Amino acid sequence: MAQERPEGEESFDREMDLIDHLAELRSRIIRSLLYLLLTTFGCWFFFQPLYSLLMRPIHIAFGPKVGEIVYLNFTEPFFVQFQICLVAGVIVAMPLLLGEVWGFIVPALTRQERRWALMVLPFAAFLFFMGVALAYFIFPGAIGWFLSFLPSDARVLQSPLRYVTFLIKMCLAFGLVFQLPLILMFLASVGVISSELMKQQWRGAIVSLAIVAAVLTPSNDAFTMLMMAVPLVILFATSIGLVQLVERHLKKSEE
Repeated sequence: MAQERPEGEESFDREMDLIDHLAELRSRIIRSLLYLLLTTFGCWFFFQPLYSLLMRPIHIAFGPKVGEIVYLNFTEPFFVQFQICLVAGVIVAMPLLLGEVWGFIVPALTRQERRWALMVLPFAAFLFFMGVALAYFIFPGAIGWFLSFLPSDARVLQSPLRYVTFLIKMCLAFGLVFQLPLILMFLASVGVISSELMKQQWRGAIVSLAIVAAVLTPSNDAFTMLMMAVPLVILFATSIGLVQLVERHLKKSEE
């Protein structure tokens, strides 16, 4: 007959497991910071094409006479370059960063959860970059909407640091709200919503999405809010079919 382990030994084992997990977490965080440092440093050598890419929307909106880019102080050029290279470094290092996160959490996942995660992550990345691309391409129109209020005898002197910060916030907001299908699929998988409920409450959903677009749009202008709300409505309609797929999978699992 197997002997029961003393309670003190079990508590000690749990403490050792916790210490091992924290040590592994520390190692993965350090490696992630090294990845980010190296990719940011690497992007430093490609600053000029990155800068030209980010400044293209405002150059399109400004044209030859509306305004010009002006650095407000001698520190601003450095911080513009650092911010652009840091964001680019995060994007380049993202596969490695996700690999560290995956390596840390995968031991706690079941085989089914691992399969779902491997399916969801590429879809989430695709939706995120779709949102970022949309934000980038509509940004000249958003700038033009604001410039339509500019008096004919005035010009705009734009700080590049504020512009780059604003553009990054805009792209991040669009990338995050484009995760709507995944959020709805998750809610359906835990039984919070259903495809029938989504069909019945579509009017309220459209109003809610319009409010979300108004809140998350950094510029809070009508043009950008509309450009965010319309894709969200399309994503919501598409998500009804995705939720139905989740429901069918759950039904087969129960059977």
